[in-house]
Amino acid sequence: MSEGKLRAAVIGTGVGWDHGYAYARAPEYEFAAVCDINPEVFTRFYQRDEIELGQIAECADYRVMLKRERLDMVSLATPDYLHVGPVCDAVAAGVRGIFREKPLADHRRGRRPHHRRAQFVAGRAAGTGWKSW
Repeated sequence: MSEGKLRAAVIGTGVGWDHGYAYARAPEYEFAAVCDINPEVFTRFYQRDEIELGQIAECADYRVMLKRERLDMVSLATPDYLHVGPVCDAVAAGVRGIFREKPLADHRRGRRPHHRRAQFVAGRAAGTGWKSW
């Protein structure tokens, strides 16, 4: 943490743009990084969030971001079926707070129920707190 602020990042800039906007303006957070598999979306992300280019780190691979940034908080705004990897890896990297968009995993039609369990097991073992909405 810098100056008592929680270091935060957003994974997924489509739905996650509003998370970046909030982190950039909340006094208790230092908005440290943004990650998306399509680096071409960063310009639009900065414009929507009214963030100056170069103010935060950019990554195309969330695993690199997790290793490099020493984050306290991550907002995960990826498609449902892509939640399990980033959540479990963030927990393993020591991230203490995880916000997820949508459900834990793609649970429609019985798909991937093991993804929900993997996230709960990893989080419970590390004492990580999270919120899904």
